[in-house]
Amino acid sequence: MMMYGGRNRQRGLTRYEFLWVSIVFGVLLALALGYYQRLAAESQRFTLQLQARNFAQAATVVRAFWQLKAKPADTVELDGFVYRVNKRGWPLDAHPVAPGAGALGGPKRCERLLFSLIIAPESATVNSGSGTNISAKPDTEGGCRFYGAGASKALYYEYSARDGGVTQVFAN
Repeated sequence: MMMYGGRNRQRGLTRYEFLWVSIVFGVLLALALGYYQRLAAESQRFTLQLQARNFAQAATVVRAFWQLKAKPADTVELDGFVYRVNKRGWPLDAHPVAPGAGALGGPKRCERLLFSLIIAPESATVNSGSGTNISAKPDTEGGCRFYGAGASKALYYEYSARDGGVTQVFAN
C-alpha cells in the first residue's frame, strides 16, 4: 500500500462493500429465477394449447376426408396412415400404411393417433415440435387424454371421439 497524505490507499472492495454487492446480486438472481420459472410454465401451457388446437384441426381433416371419400367405411387412408374411425367419422386409432404395420387398438392407440395426426404428416397439420414428449392415455369411450411434457397430471387436453371435441384442461 502506498502512503498518500498520511492515509492508506485501498485497492478493491472492503468486506462490507463485497457483502452489499453479494446481497444485491442474490436478490437480482432470485427475481430472475422466479421470472424464468413463470416464463417456463407459460411456455408449457402455450405449447399444449397449440398442440390441442392442431390435434383438433387434424382430426377434423380426417373426418372431412371420411365424409368425402370413405363414408360409411370404418377406416380411412390419408397421408400415409390408415385411420380407424367411429360411425361418425372421428379418428380412434392409426397406423402407417406398410406391410406388417400391426393391428389397430390396444393401449398405445392414443400415442399412435397423436403421432399420425400431429408429428408425422407435414401436409395434414402444423408440426408442434414437442410431440415426442407428450404422454397419452386412452379412455373407455374411444377418446384420449394427452399430458404435457414434464408437466404434472394437471396440465393436459382431452380428445372426445364421440363428437371430435378437444377440451383443454389446465392447472391454475
